[in-house]
Amino acid sequence: MSSIFCSLTLHRINRNRVWFDSLHHRTNCDRCGLPMIRDVTGWRPYDHERDDDPRREPHPNSEH
Repeated sequence: MSSIFCSLTLHRINRNRVWFDSLHHRTNCDRCGLPMIRDVTGWRPYDHERDDDPRREPHPNSEH
């Protein structure tokens, strides 16, 4: 249900959970959990085909 709400309105960004992956700021939507990325146009869903880049660092709390 929350993913439908997000697709009709906007994703909810919790600015306290944003992290920098060495290229862009990233977080997950607080409502639907979708990975989000911030580029020059603003926040948008993370697209693995478009956004995957070996220069990106993993989340600081991940075990990679």
